[in-house]
Amino acid sequence: MSMTPPSPVDFLSALANVKSKHYLHIAFHAPVPQDGLAVSLKVQPVINTADDWLRYSFNCWIIWTADSPDEWYAKLKNLPELSNLSFLIIKVDMSATNRSGQFPKWIWDWVNSPRY
Repeated sequence: MSMTPPSPVDFLSALANVKSKHYLHIAFHAPVPQDGLAVSLKVQPVINTADDWLRYSFNCWIIWTADSPDEWYAKLKNLPELSNLSFLIIKVDMSATNRSGQFPKWIWDWVNSPRY
């Protein structure tokens, strides 16, 4: 039994609908007197839906995702318990020439891990 391969037009159309993955930086600010660590426990389940993530501070994550900053903002702001938080969500270029700093080795290991 032979199968007919998809036409180049169908193949290119399918590729056009594939969202490319990228890094986003997500941070939040909780109004006083909220406990930032307690709030981060409410944010974490949403972050867990990313393909991969790194939390390097109680209120800061770098995530690997195909979703846009707007899509992530909607995920976070739609939860009633997070509606009073301020969020900063930025796409970041993590290529070797666009980063520098001093962090523990485990963070650099995560940054340098290949992702697809």
